[in-house]
Amino acid sequence: MERMGRALALCCCLTCFPAAVAGAHAGNTHPRSAGAPLVTVHPSGPEAARGIGPVRLNETLVQVERALGSGRLVHIGTQEGFGPSEQFKEAVYRYRSGSIVIDVSYGEGASQPGVANVVSAISTSSPSAVLFGHHLGTGLRFFESLLKAHRWHIFRCDHEVFTTLLPGGPGTGISWKRGHLHEVVIDGGGSWGQQCER
Repeated sequence: MERMGRALALCCCLTCFPAAVAGAHAGNTHPRSAGAPLVTVHPSGPEAARGIGPVRLNETLVQVERALGSGRLVHIGTQEGFGPSEQFKEAVYRYRSGSIVIDVSYGEGASQPGVANVVSAISTSSPSAVLFGHHLGTGLRFFESLLKAHRWHIFRCDHEVFTTLLPGGPGTGISWKRGHLHEVVIDGGGSWGQQCER
């Protein structure tokens, strides 16, 4: 009788365990954690949807550090606008997100002019970053047809290839050197690499 009771308890545990795990995953409803690994590149959509890992364009320094902790200051200075008299504060911090390192550039936000605390660009050179479900370390030879299928444009320079999503549009670009990942950059606009078009 005691042996049968143990067997029933074991069956119940094995039956309930998958449901408990599923329930735990279902309860994880944060939009960035629902099925999206921290190392994923998010290349398209509105600015609030574009980024790398948990960082998105136009977020504040406080929001980024809430997700990733304190970063290491890499650069601080000013950036020229349309003329020398127009200058804006900028700062770049380096963070670790999952298995990759990302650099986050901050510029001035409308709410606090003179303070560089709003995400203006995000970049990484980590080959373990994921795009369309594949590690970027897989290389350009693998990604070229995949990127073309997603309407990316390809520009070749001497020893470098630029792949950009909608030049003049959302500001997503990847540079490759000798077929290997050099850098992924996501910013608010521009046509990164378009000067290399042939």
